[in-house]
Amino acid sequence: MEIGQKFVHPVSVREADRAMSDEVAATFIQDDVDGKVHEGKKGIINIDVIGKAFNDGDTVDIEALWEKKLIPLNVGYVKVLARGALDKKLNVDLQDYSIQAVKMIALKGGTVKKAK
Repeated sequence: MEIGQKFVHPVSVREADRAMSDEVAATFIQDDVDGKVHEGKKGIINIDVIGKAFNDGDTVDIEALWEKKLIPLNVGYVKVLARGALDKKLNVDLQDYSIQAVKMIALKGGTVKKAK
């Protein structure tokens, strides 16, 4: 059984913290060795905003955030923060994450890549 199959309902920060340790969550972060390097300001986005804007199974990268106008074009480094709940599987390829956001993505069966 994949870890994401356990949570068929939306995963909250509280549930994610109960279901997974920080150490286990850290093992889900993969380095994106093939990704593009972006320059610009640092920005943040919350996982619930991403969840509302993307469909189940979508890949979320900086270009997709720009395209959906979720971040300004001058932002080249994005940190994903955990707020609210995540109700779908997403494949997220951004520069930084709170450990709770990683847990939420992993528990829904998504992937976490750390872009440059």
